[in-house]
Amino acid sequence: MDYEIGVFLCSAISEDGNSSGYPKGERHQAMLLIRQEKGFYDDFENAERIAGTTAGWRDFKFTQVGLGNLDRIKSNNNFDMAEAYETAMENGSCLIIYSKVID
Repeated sequence: MDYEIGVFLCSAISEDGNSSGYPKGERHQAMLLIRQEKGFYDDFENAERIAGTTAGWRDFKFTQVGLGNLDRIKSNNNFDMAEAYETAMENGSCLIIYSKVID
């Protein structure tokens, strides 16, 4: 089966014990990368299901989705994003949490 990576822009609220160590109750911008069958990268229902299993984060709000492109990511020398893409391809998903707190 062929897969591709859906890149979901979102935000989430931190819980105790989150992997980033942020205080409980803060809303942070996030990006959830999900491995999905080709042609289904924009499956928000699947994204919500996967987000619901993410320890330390709750109340995900999804805003946009795009199709990940590893060649383009690498050509921009975005090594952290390339690593996240590869992690999602290997493990099924990867969550990136940004430090800035939002309302």
